[in-house]
Amino acid sequence: MHRKNSIEHFMHPLHHYFSIREEAMVEAALSLHSSAVRAGKMPYLVVTGTDRHGRESVTGFLSSRELVFGIADHFLKGARKVGPIFWEGLLEAEMPAAVSRRVCEIMAPVPVCIGSTRDILEAVFAFNKHCVSCLPVLQHQEVIGILHLEDVLNSFVRIMHGAEGMESHADARGPSPPAGKK
Repeated sequence: MHRKNSIEHFMHPLHHYFSIREEAMVEAALSLHSSAVRAGKMPYLVVTGTDRHGRESVTGFLSSRELVFGIADHFLKGARKVGPIFWEGLLEAEMPAAVSRRVCEIMAPVPVCIGSTRDILEAVFAFNKHCVSCLPVLQHQEVIGILHLEDVLNSFVRIMHGAEGMESHADARGPSPPAGKK
C-alpha cells in the first residue's frame, strides 16, 4: 500500500537528471551541467560508480555548489593560508588544473539512501542526520529517483493545505491569465 505522504509522491524520477561517472574530469561535468540546464533537466548531476558488488550505483551528486567550490577550492585554500592574495587573472591561470580533477574529488557523496515508500518525515530525519540536501530514492534496491530538501518543503505546503491545496497553489503562482491567453 502506498501512503499519501510516502517519498515516491514527492521525488523526481531519475530520468530528470544527467549522470556522469565518478572518474570523469570536472571539465566534462561543467559541460554536462550546462547541457542539463539548457535541456530543462534538473541542475544536478547524478554521479555513478561501481559498488563493492560490481554493480553501478549512485555514489554522489554535483550541484552548482560542488562545481563552484570544487573548482575554487584551490584558490580558497591559498587565501586562508596567506591572507589576502592578488585575485586578478588567478582563475584563468589556474583553471586548467582545477578542471582536470576527477568528479569524485569534488562531488557530494551519498551517505544514505531512502526507500520510495518511506514517510516524508523519515527523509527529514536523514537530511538532518547526514547534513545533505538530496537523497537517492530506492525501490527494490534500485535507484528510481532523487528527493531534494525543497521537495520536502513542497510536501509540507501540500500537507498544510490539504484538500484546498490545489486552489492555494494556484493563488501562490499569481492571478490566472485572461480568458483566451496563456
